[in-house]
Amino acid sequence: MKKTLAFAAAMAVVAISAQAAVVAWDVPVKLSGDGATDVSSEGSPVDALDAQGGAITVGGVSFRAMDYNGPVIVGGGAGYGDFQIEATNTNPNITDAAYYTLLDSGIYNETGIRFQGLTIGQQYLIQIWTCDSRYLGGTRTATYDDGNGNTVDVDHGIDGNLGQYVIGRFTADAALQDITPTGDLLVNAAQLRSIPEPATLGLLGLVGGAVVFARRRFMI
Repeated sequence: MKKTLAFAAAMAVVAISAQAAVVAWDVPVKLSGDGATDVSSEGSPVDALDAQGGAITVGGVSFRAMDYNGPVIVGGGAGYGDFQIEATNTNPNITDAAYYTLLDSGIYNETGIRFQGLTIGQQYLIQIWTCDSRYLGGTRTATYDDGNGNTVDVDHGIDGNLGQYVIGRFTADAALQDITPTGDLLVNAAQLRSIPEPATLGLLGLVGGAVVFARRRFMI
């Protein structure tokens, strides 16, 4: 394993005062190895972060390079690369080259994940990836907490296996939403998406239906 970058106190802000809307966590999903399958396209993109590498597009979503300026921030810890099978620096379980690049590095021992610039009352989806396929023996699990005691355990993978991603949904009650990690901490990537409310979707459907009806009447 090679240490590629160390992140210092610039992200201590994440651990200062947690902002905590209730997050409804889905059951974590084992990575398929295909970015088009794993990367959520629900709703509309707000931000996506490659927690250690450079800018890259996976599954139609543009992940930006690591910095502390966007809506998604991973704080503290240290950046590492070569999370795949060390002897060959490959993983036959990952069939998508761009996805491999996204999963081959990340932030270990992060102090938190912050989603910021939120609109109060807006529904959001967050997706977090945790994958370390090196031969380490045993298991490694990261636990994510929304600050209200709602936690979810995400498996790293280990020993040539793929890790997991988890999706959570919440309605923003502040401009910030903090996720606090415990256990074996690792984040490869994270994304934030806005989700239209059901009433909005229904209104769009009614408008679309009215346009079609008017067009048909005009043509008749």
